[in-house]
Amino acid sequence: MSRLQRNIGYKSGRIFYADCLRAAATFAVVVLHVASASWGLADVRTFEWQTLNVYNTATRFCVPIFLMLSGMLFLNPDKKIDIRDIFFKYIPRIAMAFLFWSFLYNSYDAGHFTFSGVFTDYHYHLWYLYVIIGLYLVVPLVRHMVNSASRREVEYFLLLSFFFTFVVKTLSQIPTLEWIADISDKFEMHYVIGYMGYFVWGYYLHTYYLGKFQRKMIYICGVMGFLETAVLSGIVSVSTDMHYQLFYSNFSVGVLLMSVAIFVLFKYNCDETKAGIFLKNRIISVAKCSFGMYLVHDFFNILFGQMGYTALTFNPVFCVLPLSAAVSAASYLVSIVMSKIPFFRSYTM
Repeated sequence: MSRLQRNIGYKSGRIFYADCLRAAATFAVVVLHVASASWGLADVRTFEWQTLNVYNTATRFCVPIFLMLSGMLFLNPDKKIDIRDIFFKYIPRIAMAFLFWSFLYNSYDAGHFTFSGVFTDYHYHLWYLYVIIGLYLVVPLVRHMVNSASRREVEYFLLLSFFFTFVVKTLSQIPTLEWIADISDKFEMHYVIGYMGYFVWGYYLHTYYLGKFQRKMIYICGVMGFLETAVLSGIVSVSTDMHYQLFYSNFSVGVLLMSVAIFVLFKYNCDETKAGIFLKNRIISVAKCSFGMYLVHDFFNILFGQMGYTALTFNPVFCVLPLSAAVSAASYLVSIVMSKIPFFRSYTM
């Protein structure tokens, strides 16, 4: 069996495990930003900082999962997408969302609106929209590549991406190994470098069946990826007495391994028939609101911080998750309201 026939979907065409992943990634990005907002304020030699280090590590799968889900959707041969769709349907929606939210955050952060700030001083989490537009631009070409390629050829692409994007970037962060990146750059392997690797991972993992042994090995690698990211970040930060975050990069080996393991875990274990109507409907609702929640959540993160509620208000072991739940709930309610208004539903979320 080369292609997976077991995908469980709704009658509407939705895929249950994909909605579960989207909901989980949405909450993870909130936890990440709640924890990271205080991560740079805590002393790296304290228990509080190490706790935030664990939260930071455990949620780094969020953006890769979003990208993998987009790849799963846009590279699917059953979904009809042409160049006209890219330029007149998908990119305008993302561009309008970027302009709208960048305007709001820019006005809020600076206390006044500056036109140039919309593009150059945009709020930190809106970088993701630039990446999505860039990926959309090459979707027609990559669709043709992966849909006409054999499984082994797709795996070859992923292997090249793994080495030149993830292995090289991770090793080059280790003192005395910076020269590895210099040598890698000489190969000019731009075609396999960057976020397109996650895009193709999403397509591959959704399309092809993995046996039980393969899955177990992926789970083991995911745990190792988590440990590598958390331990190396902790060791280097303490040894240099600096807040070292490069092992948190979306292009680190540890983050890739965690993200692939989580995707596989959800794909083979999320069963719509066992979820129950109430839980299934809640998951669908959050999944539909995920983009809006991503865009709006940092307003509430900032607001709670101004009110004195941060990950360091008290012990972060017990503070991060309740605060993240409050930010998520507020973001979800705002997204629900905005989705009822045609303009906001169509152009800003």
